Amino acid sequence: MFRKIVFGIFIAASIVGGIYYFIYVNNLKAPVSEGINAIPPNALIIIESKQSKNVWKKISQSNLMWDELTGTKTFSELNANAKYIDSLLNLNTDVAALLENHSVFVSAHPSSDNTIDLLYVYSLPNLTHQSSIEDFIKTINNNTKPSSKDYAGVNISSIHPKNKHELSFAFYKGTLMMSAKETLVEDAIRQMKTGKSLALDKYFSKILSSAGKNVDANIYINYKSFPKLISRFINTDFKTETSVLPYFANCSGWDVTVKPNAIMMNGFTQVNDSLNNFLHLFAKQTPQKIEITKVIPAKTAVMYYYGVSDIKTFHKDYHNFLKANHRFTTDAAYFKAFDDEYDFKMEEEMLHWMQNEMAVVITQPSSSDFTNNTYAVIKSTDAEDAVAYLNKTIKTIIADVKHKPDTTHFKNHIIAKLDLPELLSHLLGLQFAQVKSNYFTAINDYLVFANSDEALRNYLNDFEFGKTLAKDKSYLSFADNIPNETNVYLYTSLARSINIYSSLVNEDVAKELDIKKEMVRKFEAAGIQFAANSKSVYSSAYLKYNPEQKQETGTLWETKLDTTISSKPCLLINHNTNGKDVFVQDDNNKIYLISNKGKILWTKQLDEKIMGDVVQLDALKTGKLQLLFNTHNAIYMFDRNGNIMNGFPVKLKSAATCGIALVDYDNNKDYRIFVATENKKIISFKANGDAVTGFNFDKTSNTVFLPIQHFKINGKDNLCAVDAKGRIYIFDRHGESHIKMKEHFAQCITNFFIEAGKDNSNTYISAADTMGTIMKLSFAGKKEMIKLSEFETSPYYDFQDLNNDNTNEHIFLTRNDLKVYSSDKTLLYHNHFKNTITQTPQYFLFPDLVGKIGVVSESENKIYLFNDNGSLYNNFPLTGKTLFSIGDLNNDGSLNIVVGSADNSIYVYQIEY
Repeated sequence: MFRKIVFGIFIAASIVGGIYYFIYVNNLKAPVSEGINAIPPNALIIIESKQSKNVWKKISQSNLMWDELTGTKTFSELNANAKYIDSLLNLNTDVAALLENHSVFVSAHPSSDNTIDLLYVYSLPNLTHQSSIEDFIKTINNNTKPSSKDYAGVNISSIHPKNKHELSFAFYKGTLMMSAKETLVEDAIRQMKTGKSLALDKYFSKILSSAGKNVDANIYINYKSFPKLISRFINTDFKTETSVLPYFANCSGWDVTVKPNAIMMNGFTQVNDSLNNFLHLFAKQTPQKIEITKVIPAKTAVMYYYGVSDIKTFHKDYHNFLKANHRFTTDAAYFKAFDDEYDFKMEEEMLHWMQNEMAVVITQPSSSDFTNNTYAVIKSTDAEDAVAYLNKTIKTIIADVKHKPDTTHFKNHIIAKLDLPELLSHLLGLQFAQVKSNYFTAINDYLVFANSDEALRNYLNDFEFGKTLAKDKSYLSFADNIPNETNVYLYTSLARSINIYSSLVNEDVAKELDIKKEMVRKFEAAGIQFAANSKSVYSSAYLKYNPEQKQETGTLWETKLDTTISSKPCLLINHNTNGKDVFVQDDNNKIYLISNKGKILWTKQLDEKIMGDVVQLDALKTGKLQLLFNTHNAIYMFDRNGNIMNGFPVKLKSAATCGIALVDYDNNKDYRIFVATENKKIISFKANGDAVTGFNFDKTSNTVFLPIQHFKINGKDNLCAVDAKGRIYIFDRHGESHIKMKEHFAQCITNFFIEAGKDNSNTYISAADTMGTIMKLSFAGKKEMIKLSEFETSPYYDFQDLNNDNTNEHIFLTRNDLKVYSSDKTLLYHNHFKNTITQTPQYFLFPDLVGKIGVVSESENKIYLFNDNGSLYNNFPLTGKTLFSIGDLNNDGSLNIVVGSADNSIYVYQIEY
């Protein structure tokens, strides 16, 4: 719709002068009328520009938003058309002068085929420069005379500008009327002949008289017809909500100011003196200071806010409004049924504790389902009092069935459930309809309602971490342009709302949103507010553009640990749900199992830090998984409930020097656990904690600090260990060394890699020394030395297939540089870091079988994820300071990142792939 309106403004402004003379050359002295008189009363929206040529120059030459829009096909074509027209005008100064200080109107009208047609109207001055106008007409109409027809004594002509849409136009009583639809020009002629006009309407005339004169444009909205415009873009499921728009007000008028990074609108809205208009409900309500942002999450995508000075009067008037518009029946029946059943005045009880602010809040959702992202937030006269009233209601409801109240505790807050579905929508209106289940908690003086206990936990996490709108720099900058006292306020963070709007609009618009989502995100936020007094309603709107805006990847949840965290959180399969839980150890050696919703399921205090990875196994062969790991002095196995398994912990006679290796030789759950110890032995245990008899590995020459690796050659099992001085040991299930490696790696390698082949000559083991030189050895004795670069500091080395081409790439990470080389030794990419990197690189294989590299910058508290071509993955870096895990936490096909952060917390993000 916007693109049609803008296109129409410039087309109309460019040809009005020429057409005026052509049609009206014999009546130069006819009286000039106002263009508004030609606009039929069913206009949905009207745009007026008093200086369209100057506005075009302002937009096209120095507007960042327009520059962004011209990156799309539609606006690129529009820009080209407008530039073409502007060049024509510059060739004809007489025609160009017509556009100075004269209003161009563009109005949108519903058509019979359920589309929107645009009418362009211009009140013209007298013209005297015949030859120049004739030349101009020939230029824009392919040097041919327009076709014409008679309609009610007025000539309607049509022109066909080169590479432009056909336009029909007529001139009557000094006013040009033009549209791509000839029937709309006929409607405009009939409108003028009636002598009636929107300007004579009691309410619209007030809007017109208050319009600013020295602004870029004026916009007028007719709420009676406006839903017909909206209905073109929304899906059928949402049309019930938009059906209330005709009752919102009569009309609005805004003065529009275009800035390089914003659009500002200020004006007035007219309402009936009766209760037929929703905004009239606020005539008795003083605008309220917006303080609710102190308890609303910073990741809010949409907020719909009411501010009232007398909630009981407002509620009474709201009921009268519903009655006047035949919408009250279901609400009245809802409360009557409750009152009759429980002898309890629910409406009175609820209104007793409500104060002056209420809002529907939707936080940024990860999908089109935002059920668990929707909240109702209501200010109370006293939070303790309010909770007491709600608990009284809960007890009344459950008294007959003798159930216990559904309550939980989270972060010093009590979460309870008021089991009255759709209570808030019946009490406060349709906008609260998405909050149905009524889990609630108190935050300061506000009560927050949600659809689940989990949703409230997420909300409380944000509040407890201080992540509120009132502290968000981006929102504060936006709010400076919106009055802080209001009755009705709609705020939307467009950058966070794409999934919401995609679910509300029709399929075609949703597809376009998906294609242009990166552009949409740069239109950072928008807001519109209405502040009433006894005589009028002041309204303002603001659209903020931020060319640097990137999609924010907000945390799904955050869980605070008892102290700092340095270890990598890992994802463990929950055998009950097939989702995943989070396991982590803090710096005081306490271990935690955290659900995929952020709830700490259990904790255990250990004496030592975990070495190596935490792995899972089905030790009892029942389909239930346990978790297994070791410290220096013991091997531990816990079940999912935090119970230590029989036979564990296994106390080690000699301390472990590396993490365990878990091997299932035949995939029959007959597990073997291997670990190297300080006495230079490699020992093996069964899944029940017993030592494996018959495993007799001789001592290594030096201490082994790297986990043992298992691999197969031609179906035969092999195990490999590398000691601190680079000696390589290959042995079988029984610990017998059957492959003797003559060559050694350099000492102090940080990792080694085995490429298993069909035989020894096609099986390789490789590692990089402290200078980054790679030694590649075949099990048949072949040796290759690979030097890819000179490194200023000792690099971490990894060897992985990043681009799914069945060959591995060489990955080096030093304190400040990430370098990746192909198998043919070509440098694929190089990324430099300003801050020192102290952690190893991480390799992640995504579902599309393309690898990513993860890097942690502890000093920045940032994590990075790089694509196989070296580009930074969408929306990175993210907050975090530990090694991290990536997986499908909720078994819903989406990917999550789990990482520890500098504030002693576990962060969980959802990322797009």
